[in-house]
Amino acid sequence: MRAAWLVGQHRRRRHRTTIPDPHAATRPDLVLRDFRPDPTAAVDIRWCGDITYIPTDEGWLYLATVIDIASRRVVGWATADHLRTELVADALRAACHRRRPAGSVIFHSDRGCQCTRRELTLWIDWAGQVKQLLSVDYPDAETVVLVMDNLNTHGVASLYEAFEPEEAFALAQRFEIHHTSKRGSWLNIAETELSALTRQCLDRRIGDLDTLSTELSAWQNVTNTDQRQVDWQFTTHDARIKLRHLYPKH
Repeated sequence: MRAAWLVGQHRRRRHRTTIPDPHAATRPDLVLRDFRPDPTAAVDIRWCGDITYIPTDEGWLYLATVIDIASRRVVGWATADHLRTELVADALRAACHRRRPAGSVIFHSDRGCQCTRRELTLWIDWAGQVKQLLSVDYPDAETVVLVMDNLNTHGVASLYEAFEPEEAFALAQRFEIHHTSKRGSWLNIAETELSALTRQCLDRRIGDLDTLSTELSAWQNVTNTDQRQVDWQFTTHDARIKLRHLYPKH
């Protein structure tokens, strides 16, 4: 072999990219394992994705792809030197930015922890909720004030990831974001209402989605009609005494 200038090719050690999350909820298979291309079917209805690895001189490079099942086209991709959820999220953002699907899209993936974590869809969910709030719930309001926590998906950038620039800009002009304090955020009214909802409406097993929707609507109507206020027992004076270590010292 040496005389013929032949060199043996050794098999590279297999690199594992699919690491299941034992705590992830089991999701239904909405594509029914049917990945056959169909030129007559509508595109941007079903996507699938996976992660592969590429050996380089500087180490492993990971590639996440999003493929349209009907056309077999790569509609989004992203590369990184890590296997965190951000890699898959970047690939999905690229696909949404490039294709701009008109409706909902099914994304099928394996059960790797990068694809099953909730963070993957938070930015899309938040943008959709903001649009619902401004277009359906308060269409006549000039400005809506949103009091939210400091999650990094709660920002104007999420609107531009989910919608066309013109629509995102129009939505962004109609609301203001007021972030809660990083310390003591448990004081905000929204979390108090969620706690009341859990104790008053969700303290038992509910059999189906229709019943849940009916229960939530009834609770919402009673709460909005009552117009109750928050009676803070923890006053500013108490906070200055019990939380004095959080106040700046001069």
